Amino acid sequence: MTIGAFTKWAVAAALAWCVAAARAQEVTNIGSWAGSAWLERITYANGLFLAAAGTFRQSPAGATATSTDGLYWTPHTPTGSPIVGTVWALAPGPDNFVAVGDRRTYWEDPSGTNGFIQLSADGVTWGAQTITPLTPLRGVAYGHGTYAAVGVKAGVAAVLTSSDGVLWATRSFPGYGGLDSIALGGGTFVAVGDAGTILTSADGTGWLAQTAPASGAIYYVGYADGMFQAGQADVGEPASPWHLLTSSHGTNWMASGALLQGPFAYANGLYVGIGRGGNDVGASTNGADWVTLWELGPIAEGGALSIAYGAGQFDVLLAFGAIVAFGPRASLGCVGETTGAADLTLTGGWLGMEGRLQASTNLSTTNWTTLLSFTNSGSVVPLRDPGASNYTRRFYRAAIP
Repeated sequence: MTIGAFTKWAVAAALAWCVAAARAQEVTNIGSWAGSAWLERITYANGLFLAAAGTFRQSPAGATATSTDGLYWTPHTPTGSPIVGTVWALAPGPDNFVAVGDRRTYWEDPSGTNGFIQLSADGVTWGAQTITPLTPLRGVAYGHGTYAAVGVKAGVAAVLTSSDGVLWATRSFPGYGGLDSIALGGGTFVAVGDAGTILTSADGTGWLAQTAPASGAIYYVGYADGMFQAGQADVGEPASPWHLLTSSHGTNWMASGALLQGPFAYANGLYVGIGRGGNDVGASTNGADWVTLWELGPIAEGGALSIAYGAGQFDVLLAFGAIVAFGPRASLGCVGETTGAADLTLTGGWLGMEGRLQASTNLSTTNWTTLLSFTNSGSVVPLRDPGASNYTRRFYRAAIP
């Protein structure tokens, strides 16, 4: 009996999970989404990736794309109501997606001083916009039964909240700069923005101002692995790399000399983040020490815009609509035969990864049988085919998902 083994991994770019030597191995495709529309933000929830843009980039109705695996994407023209303007933030709600931004449709459009909030259950059909007069919005999050969107109104920080995504209450915070980003973690909302502004809330209703280590603008905040991380520029130097601010509860913040990659996603002990200016993608195991995975170069004119994790991989949205998927490298190998059974091992991948061991006698694309399902519980996972001796030859593959 001849036993062959190989691994079928539907990933666009392989990524070693050991970050000490992490690097992009190769880019073989961009998830079948090659830039027919310039999309602006990407997110993942409930088994679905969604990327979206408004009419600033895609007239006359905006554009979206959806994917269940982050590799193969379906483009859509929004139905119901168009996505009017620029999408600055996209996030999952309890049973929908919520997009926020401003209503400009060209650079000098005076409508850009007005914001919008819009919901969709599937990323294709969108409800009517909730218009926020003179309040362009830059960030949105959901938690504790509350939607919270942030931006600026009359030059000061503004937070809009809603229990249903339809009716919104606006709170302004004189003395604090406009807000650029919001995150939820550990039971706390944290919003950040101009001049070192940090606001926190346990319920989205009552907000407290916190003290930043410096007065530079804070452009981004995220939460992962029990820690808020924020990127703050030097005073007067918005184009400089963002310095890392960290806080376990959003109240006491510490600054370090480490440079934040910018917007990031986190899963299974690994951060993957977009570099300041969108010119590279990096990885970190602690959020502080980063290595470069991929320098974007000419493939990403306009830079990386947004990142999301789902379906076992990180998807990075590039300007002009390209989407690149990074997944952890793994391999399937044959150990040998024991009393008529074939012993194999799965090496690498990520903890909690689910897959199926499949077998074939002739490598036909349609002649694969699933032998068992598995969950990666360690660096090496033993797998066995007890019926291997019934065949003169046998090929194996691990299919994910």
